[in-house]
Amino acid sequence: MARILLTGYEPFGHTPINPAEQVARRLDGAKVAGATVVSRVVPNIFFKCIEVVADAIEEIQPHAVV
Repeated sequence: MARILLTGYEPFGHTPINPAEQVARRLDGAKVAGATVVSRVVPNIFFKCIEVVADAIEEIQPHAVV
């Protein structure tokens, strides 16, 4: 089955909620057009965010990344 990696950044600055994080959490595990959504919340730390996404791509082997 196809997998879609969906990422959303955690809250940053003085903003207590990041809608992208909420969307990622809500859609994790959802089925969309025959594909399973696998979500990861990404930290707002420059090099760490790249590492988290790269690790998720390696682990999940998604067909698409959003």
